[in-house]
Amino acid sequence: MNADGSHVESLDMDASHAYGPPAWTKDGTKIAVAFLNGQKIDIGVMDMKTKTLKNLTQNSNVSFGEISWSSDDTKLAAITLSNTDVYVMNADGSELSMIESQPFNIQIAWSPLNDLILITKVPAIGADSSDIWLISLKDKKRSNLTGRNKSTDISPVWSPYGQYIIFISDRGNHRGDIWKMTATGTNQSSITKDFDGSMFGLVWAPDETQIAFSAITDDKRSIWVINFDGSGLLNLSKVGCSIQ
Repeated sequence: MNADGSHVESLDMDASHAYGPPAWTKDGTKIAVAFLNGQKIDIGVMDMKTKTLKNLTQNSNVSFGEISWSSDDTKLAAITLSNTDVYVMNADGSELSMIESQPFNIQIAWSPLNDLILITKVPAIGADSSDIWLISLKDKKRSNLTGRNKSTDISPVWSPYGQYIIFISDRGNHRGDIWKMTATGTNQSSITKDFDGSMFGLVWAPDETQIAFSAITDDKRSIWVINFDGSGLLNLSKVGCSIQ
């Protein structure tokens, strides 16, 4: 649909069923989606001009879930549903290869710098902690950016220029606060302080000065913004904005 909600259009998925959130290319010409195809879940790419869907993983024997595009739209990263392995492939589905295996990769985020990927890892089923790892596709080096803390660190999001990472952590607040760090994991500090609610859906402003996020407070959904330096926390739902 358009940004104002007009021209709502259903995309033809050839009677298959979408599974999980879609992922746009940066240029807006294609959408990648995991979809049910027989007994497994494949990754397809929809061309927005021709409205045709190409199955990228029909020749693989695994099912995929979360998807992330590279910043130049030439590659895709995806997590398998069964073993939570991380795969990378070209945008046409060629050169499918596994770059990370267990334990339990649950989230991926491709850097704007193109050769770095963030992965949220859970050490074991039922574990009460998770860490954010950085993987370099150039030299295959892996770094645990948040492993110094026994906490649940999830939902990493790169800043538009790739210098910073924001994420949600339960350090000092069991419901979670927004934290920030550099792209190498240094200078970790909280942006929100003892936020009274469950937050999700972190989004950077294009100029990196603010962060928007969704939250559930007092059993109500709301949209908030805060400056990158932690000032100016504002609930948009209380200043004339409504969620319809």
